[in-house]
Amino acid sequence: MPPSTRLVQLVQYTNVAASTVRDIANTANEPFLQVVAALTITILNTVQTVRSNRDQLIIMVEEIHEILCLIIHLYSEAESAGTLPTVVLSDIAKFTETLQQIYGFLKTQQGMGKIKQLVKQFDSAAQLKLCQEGLRCSLAKFKMSSVAAVRFRTNSEPEPNLNRTSVQVQASAKDRTGPQARFKKIAYTNLLRVNRDVVTALELKGEIK
Repeated sequence: MPPSTRLVQLVQYTNVAASTVRDIANTANEPFLQVVAALTITILNTVQTVRSNRDQLIIMVEEIHEILCLIIHLYSEAESAGTLPTVVLSDIAKFTETLQQIYGFLKTQQGMGKIKQLVKQFDSAAQLKLCQEGLRCSLAKFKMSSVAAVRFRTNSEPEPNLNRTSVQVQASAKDRTGPQARFKKIAYTNLLRVNRDVVTALELKGEIK
């Protein structure tokens, strides 16, 4: 049975998000993000060959995509390239473990016949539930971190000062062209690209007009 149109579309724009995470990993010199991107791409290449649990797998791919977008957002909100709270780094590590579990589950399901599926039904259900719980937990944590990052930035923004000296103006201009600014520009540009792909995919599915 060929992959559903919905799954194919999901895979396409989740691939874009994974590529964006890989770009950020290279820019911020974050090896663990490279692992996240590589695992995600491997999962996307595998998920289309699995015949069983299609509805659950579609939901899981959607959640992976949303988590990747949240990670992109968190990096764009970071004060400097690669600077994230320890708790967020821990959440990314946990998400990596979940991705590894998902890939392991997909490999066990790949090419499995109906008789073998019946024999392994209990084990497969337990593995699937573990993967689903891991994704839901990661998604909730990244959503909270994303909201907290926006609030922190909003509360930290200084009031505009119309009496700045020329030295302050020059320093501000330098900040806008330094490594931190370039990193944020990459992150924001990629986030916009991902969201644009999401909108296009939803339009194709008829969910938005």
